[in-house]
Amino acid sequence: MKTLEKVLMKNSRIYIKRSVVAFVLAFLCVEISAVYAQNLVANYPFNGNANDATGNQLNGVITNATFGTDRFGVSNSSIRFVNQTTSCVAVTNFASVALSNQITVSLWAKFNQPWTFHSEDLLWRGLYPNETIEIVVNQDNSQYGSGNYGSAFGISSMGSGFVFASSTNYVPFTVLSNWNQYVGVYSNGTVNFYVNGIKVGTASGQGSISSDASALIIGGASHPVSGAYNRNVDDVQIYNQAFSDSQVQQLYQSQSSPIVNLVKAVTVSFSNLTVSTNYQLQVTSNLNSWTNFGTPITATNSFMTYSNYWNVSDWNQLFFRLH
Repeated sequence: MKTLEKVLMKNSRIYIKRSVVAFVLAFLCVEISAVYAQNLVANYPFNGNANDATGNQLNGVITNATFGTDRFGVSNSSIRFVNQTTSCVAVTNFASVALSNQITVSLWAKFNQPWTFHSEDLLWRGLYPNETIEIVVNQDNSQYGSGNYGSAFGISSMGSGFVFASSTNYVPFTVLSNWNQYVGVYSNGTVNFYVNGIKVGTASGQGSISSDASALIIGGASHPVSGAYNRNVDDVQIYNQAFSDSQVQQLYQSQSSPIVNLVKAVTVSFSNLTVSTNYQLQVTSNLNSWTNFGTPITATNSFMTYSNYWNVSDWNQLFFRLH
């Protein structure tokens, strides 16, 4: 609670000379559980940069991409890829990560324009046809129905090559134009794919995850001839453990929960009031046009504190008076 002195011009019989700014402290709900954090290999929240938030120094290099609004409406908190196959984030030292027979890859994405008859990569490693990890959304009228899209998680294992777990839930573009979470899991030969916490596809592989010395790419295109379309990606996380169905659901719930933001809330106090007199609180930002705020109050004491709070973008630009 902080009190700010206001210097007001005398233009009415009573002025409020103090405004009380109440800081409503908040907690960000998008948190990684401590149970999972110990197995988190890389984490890209895209808060104005492509750095790895784990401290493992798996930082990304941005090419032809900007930052956009995330699913909570926070600006500069997601990566926005433009209509270029080279628009991407490249983690060039990802080969230093030792992957064996378990992995979980999670990310959020929102597409900003529809497309037809090709796949859009969200995350991949290795150029087509030699991808070793891939999360992709595809449009194909003949497979999914007119105007519908499918999605999949693919991974290459030593014993079975590249295996896709594809969604059997085909959706129109209106679904893709909102934020969705995509999670791929590989565990000892089993490939599972989840959208918004729900398992939508499964497949069988064999053996350990194939080794790959190439960079991990977020955005871009593993098959450049198909093009790349405008899309946002956020909260890319890679774990060296295989999440269970319930853990994927918990991750989705923790990352999609509403958040409470810091709010600048203002109230006012009055002094030198005449008991039993009615007063109307008024507010202005220019000292010319005054607007009534709330209903009139009746003074029960010579000093009173207003019971209401309201949000302001810059309280230093507001002036108050009683009329």
